[in-house]
Amino acid sequence: MRAFLHSNELTVDRIDHFEVPETGAVSPLMWLREFGVSPYMLNPRGGALAFGLLGAAEELRCLATMITALKDTGGAYGLVASSRLEGPGTLLIECLHNV
Repeated sequence: MRAFLHSNELTVDRIDHFEVPETGAVSPLMWLREFGVSPYMLNPRGGALAFGLLGAAEELRCLATMITALKDTGGAYGLVASSRLEGPGTLLIECLHNV
């Protein structure tokens, strides 16, 4: 994720909302420790432990939750971090608000 943010000329502190799929309860805890963001910014509307494990649809749920949260809070950047069997992936969303 650090390389991904660097290639997009962003730092972790510029991200307003993080979604990390909870394939295991420990995943978000490890992610928080590694990147040092506020726990209030990681899965702030609940993750798989709150909604139930959705399998292949988990990333879609993360994306929908993040876009709604950015719209509701006026946030600009959201990030979905995923690690499926195909390999790790990161999706960065820039939410543009009407003035």
